[in-house]
Amino acid sequence: MYADIDGVFGEWSFAIRGVVDRGDRLAVRADFVAHGRSSGVETTLKDVGMLVEYSPRGKTARQDWFVESGGWRRAFEAAGLSE
Repeated sequence: MYADIDGVFGEWSFAIRGVVDRGDRLAVRADFVAHGRSSGVETTLKDVGMLVEYSPRGKTARQDWFVESGGWRRAFEAAGLSE
């Protein structure tokens, strides 16, 4: 995913807006902001989401990105959480 993003955007970032930590699962709500590599045009996606699940050893076992507007809802649902 990162290689694809780097191929299209010169500068990009996620601005974290909220985190829910359930110990073995972490759900993140963020905004994605990027500037086109060639055009410089800004692209913004509000409320994207990420889910991270940890193994019993504390290592990342799963990481899912929901890079779409409103994707944080899908991340929370995948983590078994609600708003």
